[in-house]
Amino acid sequence: MNPIPRLKVSGKAHELTLRVFVQTRAKAWSHEPVLRERLHRSALAVPIHITRGARDENRHNFSRALDAALGALRELAYALVVARDLGLFTTSTYAMLEARAAELDRMLVGLRHKVRSSGRPFRARAPRAPAPLARQALQSHGPAQPLAPDLGASLGVG
Repeated sequence: MNPIPRLKVSGKAHELTLRVFVQTRAKAWSHEPVLRERLHRSALAVPIHITRGARDENRHNFSRALDAALGALRELAYALVVARDLGLFTTSTYAMLEARAAELDRMLVGLRHKVRSSGRPFRARAPRAPAPLARQALQSHGPAQPLAPDLGASLGVG
């Protein structure tokens, strides 16, 4: 069983999560453990909420899960601003992460609208495997190193 739902938005959320983890590996982040933890928690919460909701065929529950994912994504967006203002991200890194977060926000809002306006149970459509996106995200940032003790293994990385 693939734990990641077959939705394009799930793949995008997974990719953003991996990019946040990759971009917060630097030594500079060891001095900001609270902010790093907040970025990680918010980034992880987005695909977790999407996955939880997509597994439930009740559209009301799925809509609530998408609301939670949007809340986590907006927390992540603010934490990215704080990290940028503290000089922990370069301008280009911040711009890349912010653009991906904004795209994901639009996708989640659209999906939430679709789920709420549909009169039938929600079912994920075409299979979309985010694994190639994850590999591409990690390959573009150098050799993989353990993200966290068990996180890398659970994401299929490192």
